[in-house]
Amino acid sequence: MDMTHANPVDIHVESCPDNSATSSADEVWNQLRRAAQPKYRKPKPVIQKTLLQMPRMIIDKSLILSKDEQMSFLSRLHESYKDFPEDQKPMIAQMNLTADIEMVQCAFGEVPKGSPLSYQFPVPSAKDFIVHDDAPPQPDLPLFSRVLEQASDIPTLSAQEQHNLNNMYVSWEQAHNLERSTRGCKQSAKELEKMRLIGRFKEISQLKPGRSNADKLVFKIRHGKPRTFKILSGQGGPEELKLEATREYCRNLCVNLYPCGLVIPPHAPWMGAFPDGVVYDPKEKNVFGLLHTIHVEGNSYTECSFLAFWECGIQLKQSYWHYWHIQGELMVTGMM
Repeated sequence: MDMTHANPVDIHVESCPDNSATSSADEVWNQLRRAAQPKYRKPKPVIQKTLLQMPRMIIDKSLILSKDEQMSFLSRLHESYKDFPEDQKPMIAQMNLTADIEMVQCAFGEVPKGSPLSYQFPVPSAKDFIVHDDAPPQPDLPLFSRVLEQASDIPTLSAQEQHNLNNMYVSWEQAHNLERSTRGCKQSAKELEKMRLIGRFKEISQLKPGRSNADKLVFKIRHGKPRTFKILSGQGGPEELKLEATREYCRNLCVNLYPCGLVIPPHAPWMGAFPDGVVYDPKEKNVFGLLHTIHVEGNSYTECSFLAFWECGIQLKQSYWHYWHIQGELMVTGMM
């Protein structure tokens, strides 16, 4: 599958006399080469890195036989070909596969030792996401160094609204303990997520002044379909695909990946973020960042409308909600 992307270019060639001193074959070739080069706009500086992974084959777990089914198959196979000459047996019957064959664990359960699944889909390990053994400890989130300024024009709240707001307040110690306790277990934080704004950062940032506009957005958030559900719940695609994508991300970009829990800033407890992970990259000025995975349907990443293709790489378009969601997570965690 072609992974390159270029804009179509029309090439116009004008005929020149053979005896022209200024139209040698080399000059004509250089003119054609310059005309064929696609013209790219210079990208704006960003603080995001994008790694794109082409779709790959993922085995359906429903097609994986259980251990008893595998043993039954091997027994029938042995019984069917036991009287055949060796040179007439199929290859699988010549591999001495018996019911007492050693089984090993893989990402899909127990499989025969030496089978393709045993080494192509090993059991995920935390070591798969650690490239730098000398990395500093994972920071407590949210960070102390970046705190949002309090709004000066806070509206008057009703007694019930003030009560609900008071229930959301957390101390720095409580916020850090909550993030650590919810790492890798997003389901346990569902109730805390419902109380807070963990998405729609683009709509919130572009909200026009006025109580009516705020009420419309609140109604939309409460009754509309949450855009970040697939990402925040970890259901953006097969779990095996997500693990493999993050493993490739760490390997290709030489970064460490750590789990991240629910982050609630004490200075704005009505907001929250649940990043897909914390990244350590010693090549960057700010060595710690956030991971954000997106699962999309399609044959190629070139079909993604939220990606902008530049001469030096690929970036998220700032007009799409994916970009704003990442910026919101950086703001909530204090990594902005």
